[in-house]
Amino acid sequence: MNVAKKLLAMLLIAVFVLVPLSSCGAQLKLPKEEVVPEVIKKSYGEKLRESIEVDPLYPDSPADDEELNILFIGNSYSTHWPDELAELLGAAGYEDVLVCDIYHSGASFEDHWTWLQNNEKLEDFHINRPGQGGRVTWSDVSFEECVTYANWDYISFQQTNKYTSNSGKFRTSISQWLPQLYSYVYAAFPKATYFWQQNWSHSAGKGMYDNTETSDEKLRWIRQEALIVCKDWGFLNAPLGQAWTDIRYDPLFYEHSGDYVNDYPTKSLHTRLYETTTKKGTITNADLSHDGNIGGGQYLNASVWFEMITHKSVVGNSYVPEYYAEETNKTYTFTPEQIAKLQNAAHQAVLADYGEEWYK
Repeated sequence: MNVAKKLLAMLLIAVFVLVPLSSCGAQLKLPKEEVVPEVIKKSYGEKLRESIEVDPLYPDSPADDEELNILFIGNSYSTHWPDELAELLGAAGYEDVLVCDIYHSGASFEDHWTWLQNNEKLEDFHINRPGQGGRVTWSDVSFEECVTYANWDYISFQQTNKYTSNSGKFRTSISQWLPQLYSYVYAAFPKATYFWQQNWSHSAGKGMYDNTETSDEKLRWIRQEALIVCKDWGFLNAPLGQAWTDIRYDPLFYEHSGDYVNDYPTKSLHTRLYETTTKKGTITNADLSHDGNIGGGQYLNASVWFEMITHKSVVGNSYVPEYYAEETNKTYTFTPEQIAKLQNAAHQAVLADYGEEWYK
């Protein structure tokens, strides 16, 4: 056999022997080792809670399982509607309900913390119970006196709206001052459920909110910041601002808005009944910032909080608020259609965030 034939024979042997072996090798090859997913980092809130030494000030749960003790920590954005929340809870059959808020106009987390450290009596404390004719107010009290009033089941923190035009100040307030304030409260009430209140935006015509587009843009910004805070801290977001999104344009709520009807429509939910001792008597006004009583903003916010606290739909709740003006002997209230709109807007906001599971 010549050299050429030998080379051809060797080539055929390689084809019929080595190729099948390589194929078997491919079939027998072990699968790649599974990639272990990266461990999810703990949130800032989880790390903070692990570092807090719990104070046994209120170690036990309330004696009555049906009791609801609810505390709102903030400023004027958490003070107008707690009485209406108490009444909604009472109408739904909840007994021994206590709804309170720690209030100082425009107060930030830094303010509350500084006053707490200095034991300054600069807070107002509003106490609301259903069926008791409105709130009782303690004036000029300390933050500690307010917090230690009851064994709270639910506690909400609310950021001041004066920072919504400056993201740097908004986040600095949270990163520098909320940890101290939250640590103090959590140490006393580690079993409480903690919320972040997602505020609504100012109305068009208020300062830099020169048009409805700007107002809606800020509403989206507030929403995004709220979701970031809740993810980082482990809070539950109360979507008040979301409930305002569409209903603030609804013509049903222009009735008490006076000359604002022909201006920017977003002002309607801010409309409030004011009483004055001047010759003007009772007037209505929309301050373009706060939740109005006769405008529907208060009832809307209370309805959102009802669902956040109870895990039940507010739709069909029988409570309808009335606002009496003594000087003119006139009572303002809502029509059934308006109540239905407000309740449904609140329900849809909570449902969109938490789904049907929230109500089971």
